[in-house]
Amino acid sequence: AASGAADVGAKIESGASWNPYTGPFDVAIPALLLCTVAARMLWSEHRGGVYKADSGGMAVGSIRQAGAAIWSNSGLQSTMCMIALYEAALYIFVFLWTPVLEQRAAEGKDIPHGIIFSLFMCCKMVGSQLFVLGLGEGRYYSEKCLCFVFAASVICFLVPMFTDSYIGALLAFCMYECGLGLYWPAIAMLRADLVPDDIRSTVASLFRVPLNVLVVGCLLCIGRTSERVILLVCCAKVRLASSPWCAPLGVSLRQSAPGVLLLGLRQSAP
Repeated sequence: AASGAADVGAKIESGASWNPYTGPFDVAIPALLLCTVAARMLWSEHRGGVYKADSGGMAVGSIRQAGAAIWSNSGLQSTMCMIALYEAALYIFVFLWTPVLEQRAAEGKDIPHGIIFSLFMCCKMVGSQLFVLGLGEGRYYSEKCLCFVFAASVICFLVPMFTDSYIGALLAFCMYECGLGLYWPAIAMLRADLVPDDIRSTVASLFRVPLNVLVVGCLLCIGRTSERVILLVCCAKVRLASSPWCAPLGVSLRQSAPGVLLLGLRQSAP
């Protein structure tokens, strides 16, 4: 669906008689309205739970409970650290891939943004399917997947730093998206193993706080520094997500094979 939508957006951008930059967004408006109507009519749970008048107090209590769980559990602390560092690099990549590819494209030639985005979505789907095909048991399998994803992501960010090839940068970004397809189910399994069901959504929201701080801080510097420096920052964040720097927060690294680091998370007692 995402690939098809990107393809439609690309066709609208190239053939729109009005502003080609806003054409895809204009067409998205009626699509979103149709989704709203469909959710209203067909999705019985779209309203969420029914809360009492003291729902505000319940929300505060949930936040306090989630904060206490994170504070007392080294596994949750290390997971927050990993998510903040890795996903900060991801959101910077969202803003970075277009100028990186545009600078490496042939002079005077526009890159097919919609087709490239569709390709990214397909690569992400391939990564998710690879995770399912190799599905193991419990946290150990997720840790192995995350170690592979972190190592591959560093390589993917390094490639555009040392080559001006359009194809080389595109292939590196496709590999990165494939790693994202592995990352999302792996981190979801890891989080599900560590976070109790009743506070999982609140804990996930708290995880976003350091993530947003890192993303906003880097985005404020994008216009003031070079592309290679930003790519290097992304490499550093991904590398830190699996480095001994996280050891005080409960992450331990042990050697599982020559040149391969296996991430171990120590979960404290509830």
